[in-house]
Amino acid sequence: MDPALIVLVVIGIAVAAYWGYRSRIERQEKVAKHTRAAAENGWAYTGRDDSLADRFAGTPFGKGHSRAADHAFTGEHRGRPFTAFEYRYETGGGDSRSTNYVFTVAVVPLPRRMPGLQVAPETLRTKLLGHVGMRDLQLESDEFNEMFRVDTEDERFAYAVLHPRMMQWLIDSPRAEYTPFRFEQGNLLAWHEGGIEAPKVTWMLGYLGDVLERVPASAWQD
Repeated sequence: MDPALIVLVVIGIAVAAYWGYRSRIERQEKVAKHTRAAAENGWAYTGRDDSLADRFAGTPFGKGHSRAADHAFTGEHRGRPFTAFEYRYETGGGDSRSTNYVFTVAVVPLPRRMPGLQVAPETLRTKLLGHVGMRDLQLESDEFNEMFRVDTEDERFAYAVLHPRMMQWLIDSPRAEYTPFRFEQGNLLAWHEGGIEAPKVTWMLGYLGDVLERVPASAWQD
């Protein structure tokens, strides 16, 4: 074998070993940090739970490949149970360049199963539906319609949740500008781009709690 080729092979093996080592160290550091954060907040922590990666149907789930759910927190926030985790997937690969996507997802169980309803900022390219079977709903507020896309399985439920005071609150809320939420099956969930951190989980859960507190009792009735 050509000596120059041998050198290149050795260098390649060394580089791969180095990055593998760095990846393990970085993961260990994240696990330690999240374990401490869970203890400080009275939460439970699991380093990886891929059952969460395929549990939900809408955006950002169901895309790409190599889907995984890391760094899962469970506990209570403002008296409500929750699960929060880091979701990631890849697109491309093979003959094309691979792209990684990472999201923080927060999930609050509901007292009962509700129709699908997603509210997302139009700036998140929501012209394409994120949930099969949903349809775009235009409400009576032009300002709200310009800022948000509403996809729903049940218009009655959507109108009950998105009453005028709720719409105005969402229009005025900085969190709503970049944090979509969705009623899916028996859960209310929100997602946000980027890796999971305890403070991010706390404000996302606070946002979901604020949404739920503005849903009138009539919306939960058949």
